[in-house]
Amino acid sequence: MHNFYPVDPLDAHIRCMKTVRGHFGVDVGLSDHNLGIGVSIAATALGAQVFSESDDYSGNRLTNPTVYTKFKKPICSPVTWNKHVIIGDNSVVFPGVEIGEGTALGSITLVNSSLETWGIYSSIPARRIKERTTRLFDLEAQYLEELGKKSEPIIHMIDIKIFC
Repeated sequence: MHNFYPVDPLDAHIRCMKTVRGHFGVDVGLSDHNLGIGVSIAATALGAQVFSESDDYSGNRLTNPTVYTKFKKPICSPVTWNKHVIIGDNSVVFPGVEIGEGTALGSITLVNSSLETWGIYSSIPARRIKERTTRLFDLEAQYLEELGKKSEPIIHMIDIKIFC
């Protein structure tokens, strides 16, 4: 790990945002100001929340961050979203889901199970409401060509995973 800006995607530790928010009491986010399409390859709008861990609400365990671990049994599972995914504002993604390539979530969408590729989803819980075009690949290629990066991807990360 190094302290360069902008951060290499492999060094982006998304869990630190929770720590920063708790310590300073402000809303935080991961930002990238590179020229190129890195941000647009996978984007999360303001207010979206992605959880890789949740308490067990069945009643078999206690649920509170101040309770000793031995009385809790958190559900912990990575969340993955792939290239050309956008997560709409104030959407919530639960642990253990994969959001397929090219998928778009509308505002205030609850994702509690994995989503198929190239769809537009909305609602609580998320339901597929429309197909999404794969024209994004053509637009990405055109953009890269204009940048003089004909076949070299700007971002090296195909998917984003959040772990517990």
